[in-house]
Amino acid sequence: MNKISNPQPLLQDDGEMLVEYDLTHAVRGRRHQQPVGIDLPGVQFLTNTQGQKTAVLLDLNLHQNLWNSTTMEYPDLTNFQFLINDHSRSVFLDFTYHLPLWQALYAQIIPQLPGYDSDYPPTP
Repeated sequence: MNKISNPQPLLQDDGEMLVEYDLTHAVRGRRHQQPVGIDLPGVQFLTNTQGQKTAVLLDLNLHQNLWNSTTMEYPDLTNFQFLINDHSRSVFLDFTYHLPLWQALYAQIIPQLPGYDSDYPPTP
């Protein structure tokens, strides 16, 4: 980032800031005002000690149909670990082995979220 060594060109003769540089009433875009984190229903990320996402637990109670249709496109992927208890079924996807599959699932989960803007990024 460049530092301004001489701020005089930004100021008028009376010391007030030039109108084109005055951002006191600027409004950020609507995308910036949205929460940074996205809440993905039925998805829990696992992180390492540096906070990097390394794996995901996908709730099959919510995403079974998506799981079935997407895994057919990746017949070579194996070593899935399923976590099953009385009320839920999840699959553990390690990004080391299953990243392409997770990317395909993620691309299908995101458009289902409320408030998803399919026009972003704008198409040329």
